[in-house]
Amino acid sequence: MLKRATAEDFAEIQQLCRGSITGTRILCYILAYGFERDFLEIWVIRDSAALTGVLVKFYDDATLICSENADLEQLSAFIGMFYSRRLMCKAELCRALGFEDITVKNAYRFVGKAEYLEAEPLEEEDYEAAYSLISREIPDSFSSDKEAYLSFLSDFTFRKRRGLARGVCTHTDGILSSVALTGSEAKNAAIISGVACNADLQKRGLGKRTVLSLVDLLDKDNKTVYVIALNKGAEGFYEHIGFEKTEEIGFVERKNDV
Repeated sequence: MLKRATAEDFAEIQQLCRGSITGTRILCYILAYGFERDFLEIWVIRDSAALTGVLVKFYDDATLICSENADLEQLSAFIGMFYSRRLMCKAELCRALGFEDITVKNAYRFVGKAEYLEAEPLEEEDYEAAYSLISREIPDSFSSDKEAYLSFLSDFTFRKRRGLARGVCTHTDGILSSVALTGSEAKNAAIISGVACNADLQKRGLGKRTVLSLVDLLDKDNKTVYVIALNKGAEGFYEHIGFEKTEEIGFVERKNDV
């Protein structure tokens, strides 16, 4: 059975989402915005005994998590009608649902020693420079158009004020030179995203200093730290500084002609 979620479902949603990257993202949406927003749809999947899945659409991005008992045939039919630009879930679940054109990225969990290397808190006056740096150095992360930045600014600021996002950065000669953000945070976990370093200043340890400074802050809050590597270079970087591969995440781009 599929139904729109309400606050009464939250305890079960928390239980299903605990300890995973997709679950952390889903919980962050709910903790930030609740269950009654026009731009946020939250659906739960149940069998006769318990909740077996959660499907969330935030604007045009969907995120899915399921237990092994979920009715994949029913879920696949529903997703076919679920209008969204992109679906994110475990890669093996994407395949089980019958998707063929999947982009797979490796996800990592921090298992090393957290070190505070004195990156600075990301302040509001640096948000635009941080966004510009990320969209320039890692174009797969953010679009460079102004409308996309304003959407990011609104969402990141909203979550940050609620303790569900944060960022650190470094400056070189007064100019922002590296940045790392948490794209999603929940009570016990966080996903680091938006990691970028000025290409002219690489090989100076700025990336490591920035990421591990953020990890240290999250570790002090007793949060498991995850990151999704966007390319092979990022995989090597994260493994070098103390992350280990934990799972594969699948992304399915959906056309707007559904």
